[in-house]
Amino acid sequence: MMSAIELYWEWKYKRQKTKTDMTHDQLQAECCTWLWNYCIGERLMWHHNNNNSVSATKGAMMKSLGVVAGVWDFEWTTPRGWQIWIDFKVGRDRLSDKQLEFREKLQKRNRMAFFFIVENLEQFKDIIWKNM
Repeated sequence: MMSAIELYWEWKYKRQKTKTDMTHDQLQAECCTWLWNYCIGERLMWHHNNNNSVSATKGAMMKSLGVVAGVWDFEWTTPRGWQIWIDFKVGRDRLSDKQLEFREKLQKRNRMAFFFIVENLEQFKDIIWKNM
């Protein structure tokens, strides 16, 4: 049976709508700007994973530096030591097969790794506040 808190969070996430006029990068920038400005103590504990390249040349260079397909957009180590992975999705975006594989492999290795899909700033804020 779910607790009252779990029921609340489930309801809250289901009722939220995605801003369809916002791009993936705009959503991510809005969330990261909010985190930078309002959670100052968490700076250096989170980062963006640079997965998407603007050209094949840049993609090849990034691959040679260790960038791999499937890694989620955003990683945060919480004050509790948990590892939070977030992928930002807008519109009809869905997780790729590589992202699903990454999540499965990491969950097998790390029981304190948690994964969230974020479609708007309010969801992002809720995840951060809930895991502080």
